Amino acid sequence: LIVDDEAVNRKMVHVSLRRAGMEAVAAADGTEAVRCMQDAISGRRRMVDLILMDMKMREMDGNEAAAKIRQLEIEAGVKHVPIIGLSGGGLGLSDVSDRQIVYQAGMQGLILKPLTIRSFPGTLAQIMFHYSAAAPTIDMAARASRPAGFRPFLIGEATLFESDA
Repeated sequence: LIVDDEAVNRKMVHVSLRRAGMEAVAAADGTEAVRCMQDAISGRRRMVDLILMDMKMREMDGNEAAAKIRQLEIEAGVKHVPIIGLSGGGLGLSDVSDRQIVYQAGMQGLILKPLTIRSFPGTLAQIMFHYSAAAPTIDMAARASRPAGFRPFLIGEATLFESDA
């Protein structure tokens, strides 16, 4: 699921993934992404394997959308879909890193823009392989109370987070 309020960005990522043989659906903002996940959880549409979430959107930003998706998953008792934030940087205040903001929202990683379109599908394939067994259950309360409770590691162009706990 590609979530971005800029149509050009959605199209660019969609074309890149399609050329690499991957299927993708798109949402124009965080509200639409939450609705897509509600439909998937309820069985009205196919479940997605990975969510690419733009962090700065006008309607509902990536942090809020990710937190709402995590709440839906918890309430329904379904496995967590990996969410990877996409950002040009500068998400928060100077004393809070972009990684901490993304981690606290319940995401598993962050890819900084601009994307390298040639290597981007390979990075996503590696991320999906990494989470193919199952994405770990996310303890949102622990993430909120321990904002720095993770170890970052790299897969391709993505920084993924492992919990310290």
